[in-house]
Amino acid sequence: MKHTLRNVCFIIKIVESVAIMPPTHKFTKDEIITAALNLVRRDGVEALTARGLGAELGTSSHPIFTAFQNMEEVQKEILEAAKNVYGDYSNKGLAEELPFQGVGIYYFRFAKDEPKLFELLFMKGSGTAASVADTLHLAHDNYETIISVIQKGYGLSRDNSHRIFETMWLYVHGISSLHVTGMIRFTDDEVYERMDDVFFGVLQKLKEETQGI
Repeated sequence: MKHTLRNVCFIIKIVESVAIMPPTHKFTKDEIITAALNLVRRDGVEALTARGLGAELGTSSHPIFTAFQNMEEVQKEILEAAKNVYGDYSNKGLAEELPFQGVGIYYFRFAKDEPKLFELLFMKGSGTAASVADTLHLAHDNYETIISVIQKGYGLSRDNSHRIFETMWLYVHGISSLHVTGMIRFTDDEVYERMDDVFFGVLQKLKEETQGI
C-alpha cells in the first residue's frame, strides 16, 4: 500500500512538472517571418493581421505570440525583410555595366516584380512627411555606394552626385508608381530610354552650372 501511494505521488509530481513547462514553439521566428512575407507579397500589408497570419501558417494566431510579443514586432521584421528583397535588386543594378542606371532600372523591376513590397516600402507614408534626402537614406542601405559610383563615373562633386541621384530617383519612382497602380504600363526598354534622356539632361545642366555657363 505504501509503495502504491509513493508511486501515485511520484506520478502526480511528474504530471505537475510537465504542466508548468512552457509550451514549445510550433513555428520558429524565421518560419513565421517567411509566412508573413509571403502573405504581404500576395495580399499587401493590410492583410498582415494576427488572424490572417495564422491562416497563412495553417493554424490559429496563438503560435505567433509564442515567438513575438505583438504584431508590431512582426510588422517591423517584415519591413526589414522587404528592404532586404529590395536590396538584392539594388545590388544587381550596381553590378551592371552602367551601375547608376542599373540601380534605376532595377528599382523599376522591383516595382514590377514585387508590387506589394514596393507599396510597403515606397508608397506607404508614416504620417510624417520626410525630405527626399531622408527617404533615400532610409530606403537604400547602399546609399553611400551609389553616391560614390556617380562621383567616380561622372566626375561630380558629392553634392551634385546627391542631386542627380535625388532627381533620378524621383523620376523613376514616378514611373514605377504609375506602373504599380496600373495607370500606365512600361517595358524595361521604355524606362531605360526615358531614364537616359533625363539623366544626361541633368548631367549636362550640372556641368554647365559648374563651368558657369
